[in-house]
Amino acid sequence: MDISEQQPAGWTATARWLHWTVAIAILVLVPAGYIMANSYGNPDPEVYQTHILASQIHQTLGLLLIALVAVRFLWRLKHPAPALPAGVPQWQARMSRIVQWALYICLIAIPLLGWAALSSLADIPAFGPTQIWFFGHDGFGTGGMIPRLLPAVSYEGPDLLRYSSIASAHRWLAYGAGGILTLHILAALRHHFVLNDNVLRRMLGKQS
Repeated sequence: MDISEQQPAGWTATARWLHWTVAIAILVLVPAGYIMANSYGNPDPEVYQTHILASQIHQTLGLLLIALVAVRFLWRLKHPAPALPAGVPQWQARMSRIVQWALYICLIAIPLLGWAALSSLADIPAFGPTQIWFFGHDGFGTGGMIPRLLPAVSYEGPDLLRYSSIASAHRWLAYGAGGILTLHILAALRHHFVLNDNVLRRMLGKQS
């Protein structure tokens, strides 16, 4: 049987919900992460409160993103993607699959790296305890529900290189994912506005 005969005409409601929920989470957590990083260690009380709020948003959504993308990944394994419109070159179809799977990998690896970076960082006397926020609660605190992925090391000790390396990997992989995501968005817009096919409409729930 040809593989195209096994592919559905459109995305399921579950797939669409997961897709757009992940998209909204990314749209919120990226600027929150930027604010969090650039307000860290500022002694101004108002800036500190902004830092805590941004941290709560970024870290909570990051942890939720791991679960959402894992569910989306498992769902995709059992529910094939709809076939691309007739006439799409083979290399474009192959590139589309590569971009989609690369996004899955990045969207799990990036928050895991952020979680690992915070896990490896011990409390800093000048700035207080290292925290990972989950819905307003410090997951690393006493009775916290979020385990450390790595043992914590002193910020000033020789093992700091481990924290800085993981944090850098988190940041640079996020930049790479941003480039991949840009390709994904541009391709969807090209299908919609230039090729005038139903690729984007199917993800919007308009199958025609």
